[in-house]
Amino acid sequence: MVFGRVADRGQGIPGVFVSAGFLGSTATDADGRFAFVVPRGDEYRVELSRTGYLIRPAVVSGVAVTSE
Repeated sequence: MVFGRVADRGQGIPGVFVSAGFLGSTATDADGRFAFVVPRGDEYRVELSRTGYLIRPAVVSGVAVTSE
């Protein structure tokens, strides 16, 4: 699973568009959280965007998914 939280000064940002390429896309919830179920053993690129916001970093590459 790839998951995360988009926040500004600790406050979650709802409605941020989160894209993980061929895995699909979603939007952050009311607390700025998102999640994707993905196969293990690969790396992914996650892109974030929302109108009216400058999100840094807007792209996170090389998100590795491994088993614990």
